[in-house]
Amino acid sequence: MAEDLHALTAESADMSTVGTPEGIFRYVSPASRPLFGWEPAQLEGHHEEEFIHPDDLPSFRITRESGADLDHTVTTTYRFRRADGSYCWTEAGSRRVEVAGSTFVVTAARDISERQRADAIMQHRAMTDPLTGVANRTVLMDRLNQALRRQTRGAGILAVLFLDLDRFKVINDSLGHRAGDSVLQAMAERLLRFIRPSDTLARMGGDEFVLVAEDMPDEEATVELGNRVIEAGREPFAVGGEELVCTVSVGIATTADAHHGAERLIQEADLALYRAKDRGRDRTEVFDEELRTTAVGRLGTERMVRRAIAEQRLRVHYQPIFDLRSERPVRAEALVRIFDPPDGLLEPASFLEVAEETGLLTTIDGWVLNEAVQQAAAWRDRLGPNGFSGVGGELHGAASGRCRAGGRRHQGTGRQRAAP
Repeated sequence: MAEDLHALTAESADMSTVGTPEGIFRYVSPASRPLFGWEPAQLEGHHEEEFIHPDDLPSFRITRESGADLDHTVTTTYRFRRADGSYCWTEAGSRRVEVAGSTFVVTAARDISERQRADAIMQHRAMTDPLTGVANRTVLMDRLNQALRRQTRGAGILAVLFLDLDRFKVINDSLGHRAGDSVLQAMAERLLRFIRPSDTLARMGGDEFVLVAEDMPDEEATVELGNRVIEAGREPFAVGGEELVCTVSVGIATTADAHHGAERLIQEADLALYRAKDRGRDRTEVFDEELRTTAVGRLGTERMVRRAIAEQRLRVHYQPIFDLRSERPVRAEALVRIFDPPDGLLEPASFLEVAEETGLLTTIDGWVLNEAVQQAAAWRDRLGPNGFSGVGGELHGAASGRCRAGGRRHQGTGRQRAAP
C-alpha cells in the first residue's frame, strides 16, 4: 500500500498524508522534504498535533471535530513546525475514507506563508493611514466603540482628544505638499512616543488626528495629556533644511457612560477643538454643554443664510456719504442685510461670521458686488460723472479678489469701490 501511495503522490507539490482518526501519521509523501524539511520517516508514527503551533491547536481541534463524521473535505489553517524549528502557515484539506473496513484520514497540506504575508500586508493597509502609519478612521471607530463598552467596569473615564495643526495650510501652500507630509509624519511620530500602548492614535484626514485614551483618572489628567500634545507641536519641525513651527489645537471630550456613543463623543471633541481655534489656537479646550448650545445656534444660522440665498432674500442698503462743502451725497456705502420674515431685516453681525466659516460669504459678496455695480451705474447716469464717485462696500474672500475688474481697492483697507 505504501508503494502505491508513493507512486500516487510523488509528483505532488502538496504534502500528502494518511493518518488514523486519532491523528497518527501512517504515511507521509516525499513533499515533506522541500516544504518542511522533514524526511517522511521522521513524521510517520507521530501525532500530527506534535507539529502544530500550540496557539493554533484549539481552533485546529474544533475544525477537525466538526467534520469528523462528515463525508466531505474539511479545510484547516495552522502553523506547522519545520525541521529547523520555525513555523510556516499551512492550509490542509482532510477527508475521512474507508478502506477494507478501516477508517483513515487523507490530508493534502501546502505552505501558504506567502499568501498569509500578503493578506497581512493588505490588512495592515486597510487598518492604517498610508502617510503616517497610525490607525485610520475605521479602526478608530471600532476601538472607540470597544472602549465605550468597557466603561461598564467603572475604571476611570474615557477621553477623546481631537487635534488639528494650526495654520497647516500655510505650509502646504508656501512649501508644497511634500513639506506638509513631512510635518504630519513627524507629528505622528512625536505623539506615538509618549502615548500609552493602550491608547489609539488615528489620522482623520488632512491635518486632523484623534487620540483615544482609556482609564483616565479624571478630567484634569486628560487636560495634562492635551498639554503634552501641544508641547509636541511647539517643538520646531526640520523640513528641507528649514525649521518650521506648526502649533496644535486640542479639543477634549470625556465620558464615563458606556452608552454615550462614539460619533457623539468625537463630535463633542470637535466642538471643543473649534473653541480652542476660536480662542487663539495653540491651546486645549474641554467640551461642555454651552458648546453644544452654541453649535446648535450656529447650525440654525447657517440654514437661515442658505435659505435666504436660495430664496433671494438678500438686501443691499446704501448709506450715503456727503461732501461737507457742497452738502451733497457724492458716494454711498453698500451694506448687506437679510430679510427674515419672522424677524425683519437682520444686521450683518448676526450672520457674517457663520457665513464666512461655511464658505457662504463668497456667494454673498458676489451678489452684493453685482447689485452695487448696477446701482452705481444708475446713479452715475442720473447724477453725472462729477456728481457721483461710486459705491463702496466691505467684501471678503474670493469675491474681494474678483472685484478688481469692476472697482478700485481703497489703499490699506479691504473695501471695494464700484465705479463703472
